[in-house]
Amino acid sequence: MKSNLFLLLLAVCWMPSLLHAQTLRGDGLKSSIVKYEMYSQDMKIPMTEYRDDYGKKVCTKMEIMGGEMGYIMNGDKAYMINYSQKQYMELNRPKDEIDYNEMTPEDIEKFKIKATGTGKFLEKDCTIYTSEMEAEGQTFKMEAWVYKGIALKTVTKVDNGQTADQRVATSIEENPTIPATVFEVPAGYSKMALPLPN
Repeated sequence: MKSNLFLLLLAVCWMPSLLHAQTLRGDGLKSSIVKYEMYSQDMKIPMTEYRDDYGKKVCTKMEIMGGEMGYIMNGDKAYMINYSQKQYMELNRPKDEIDYNEMTPEDIEKFKIKATGTGKFLEKDCTIYTSEMEAEGQTFKMEAWVYKGIALKTVTKVDNGQTADQRVATSIEENPTIPATVFEVPAGYSKMALPLPN
């Protein structure tokens, strides 16, 4: 059962994290706290995302299956955390990250990034981007409403047009002071091995 919870977190959080991740620099926010509602696999999941050091540190916490789960990216490491069971898994930080402040020509070509317009979301002036990513034999197409490097609204669809993931911000706090411990595995948590794929 414990492994099943981590597998569910991998499915719900890992793939969207590849698509939503940004390394914030330029005119982006140094730190932020954004509350989201995420819709994935017929589930509505409340989540809070903490960012600091221009996106070098990211912690996403969510309520799922009656427990609190999380995903941390800090430096070159990433961690899946079950706060309720006091367990974690260690991963390599994903390589495919879109930086909406400093998109290189290579990123624009690789992810087919296009700025398609502007709009307001949460009363913030956003630039709307579309992008694509190949993963697990499928093409994921994403539309993101981006404010100062933060994707406030994203909709990800698969090849047939079906929505795979939707994340909608309900509030944003700009440049708050976030304790460093938010981005660390809590002391005393036990490390679990990654479950083998079926």
